[in-house]
Amino acid sequence: MEHFPPARPDTFLRAAADLHTIGGLPTLLSLLQDSHASIRWRAAEVVATCVQNNPPVQQWFMEGGAMPKLLHLLHDEDASCRTKALLALSCLIRLNPLALEVFRQKRGIPQLIQAADDKDIKVQRKALHLLRHVVQAHPPDSVAACQLGALHQAASHLASSDDDTWQAALALVQQLAEDTQSAQMLQQDKQLQHQLQTVQAKLQGLTGEDREATGEELAECTRLIHSLYNTSSQSASVPQTHPSKAPAAAAVANGAPRLPQAQSPGHGNSSLPAAPLLLGPPS
Repeated sequence: MEHFPPARPDTFLRAAADLHTIGGLPTLLSLLQDSHASIRWRAAEVVATCVQNNPPVQQWFMEGGAMPKLLHLLHDEDASCRTKALLALSCLIRLNPLALEVFRQKRGIPQLIQAADDKDIKVQRKALHLLRHVVQAHPPDSVAACQLGALHQAASHLASSDDDTWQAALALVQQLAEDTQSAQMLQQDKQLQHQLQTVQAKLQGLTGEDREATGEELAECTRLIHSLYNTSSQSASVPQTHPSKAPAAAAVANGAPRLPQAQSPGHGNSSLPAAPLLLGPPS
């Protein structure tokens, strides 16, 4: 059988631009609502491929109405459709402040928290990852996310037998702890404290390559326990957060802003301040 090399990224860029030029975008987006699940999830996968790291195409898809269709797909009866919807949403809002703002105003965070409670483990994992990214991109949403159930979901998934899932939950806890107000909520959650200590004990019990492979997670888990619950005087020797997270930590040190009251989303350009998070049910 003949094997073809994988397509280059610039090939995807040209294909996405051609799709827009020939007017194929409405057709593609309509397939997100096709009666066949296999068509719906493949259409979402194509959307993800087109918009990833591609600001002009992201804008075309936003103008074409991709966001509400992908959010609707999060509630599809087919798990593959829900998984691919999360993938496409992730590709659409990353490095795109305007798309992220629309996602927030369309109550994307409550829907992510609901997806984290999905019966399918792939959906759970992708929802946790995307929720962490959204909160990292807009820290004032940390408290609201905790109030809506993100804290409960993170604590629950720390007990997962799937390594990728509990690691995604740990990363979410780490991000929530970066905000002063949400960190206080973490400190008061006994379930979270118990789960972090359970993960720590499990990782400390590993040996050889397994222990080496989870060294970063053990260090971060230990740091969180010490910083949140002050259970030991050894906190000074605990590894600090990776340097790449220094800006977020500095923001916390200066005091994270409180979440403003919800209001109607604005219609300005991406240079305007981020609008407040809407907390009601999806429209």
